Amino acid sequence: MRRRRQPRRGYRGAQRHGAKPNFIPVILILCLSVGCGYATAKYVVDPVVNYVPQIAAGSDVSDQSTQKQDGSAASDKAGSGKESKSKASSGVVEDEADVKETEVAGYAVQYGCYSGKAAAETAMSSLGISGLQVVEQNKMYKIIGEIFESKDKAKEALDSAGTDNAFVTTVYK
Repeated sequence: MRRRRQPRRGYRGAQRHGAKPNFIPVILILCLSVGCGYATAKYVVDPVVNYVPQIAAGSDVSDQSTQKQDGSAASDKAGSGKESKSKASSGVVEDEADVKETEVAGYAVQYGCYSGKAAAETAMSSLGISGLQVVEQNKMYKIIGEIFESKDKAKEALDSAGTDNAFVTTVYK
């Protein structure tokens, strides 16, 4: 009698003969992680990065005046077209806001800014630079040098000052 030959069981064992991998849990986890990332970006990161402070109608805006990065105040109510659209959509009532427009006195090199006048005068004396003055703007006391009519002259004075902690700022009347 002849014996039957058994088939070889190579890499795939006898138990895995018809088994297929199940990728549904992997796909589900990927979809959930993409959805959570999108929600975090839209509802957490975007409001923090693109924060626009709300101005209540009738409040004193002169205390809350925002300044651009170069130090000049935003003087026009309407602003650029894109900016006014974002303000209008955020619920800010610009017509009822009481905005005080200020005149620019000039440009100066600023060495420091303090909340108290005594602290500003103490810091000014510790700098050891002659010709400095303390000026009050928006309830803050700035230590500035000579006031120039143009920003270029103030930048030249900054270069000749020889200090790394100073910058050119706008001085208002």
